[in-house]
Amino acid sequence: MRAIEATLKLATRLLVLGATLGSAPHGVASDAAAAAQAAPVVTRQLPPAGAPNIVVVLLDDVGFGAASTFGGPVATPALEQLANDGLRYNRFHTTAICSPTRAALLTGR
Repeated sequence: MRAIEATLKLATRLLVLGATLGSAPHGVASDAAAAAQAAPVVTRQLPPAGAPNIVVVLLDDVGFGAASTFGGPVATPALEQLANDGLRYNRFHTTAICSPTRAALLTGR
């Protein structure tokens, strides 16, 4: 489990920096120690000319009405500023769990 957590944390940092990961480590629990020590292959990829900017916001255990932008108790100053400028994120999709979505976004699978 720690190997998966470490890989996901590293993947998150690399994706924020604009890098993409190579193949994610495969294996079973017996390969966890080796997977934790194996460094992922990192290559920088530039988007094609004219590619749109896309922002994906993934929240865990948060309801639609929790953000202060929509009257909730959780302070979201960046979203409030966007809303004040006329941009409101109001097309939400919620499921009972987010782990499969988070894993798909981080690994590209």
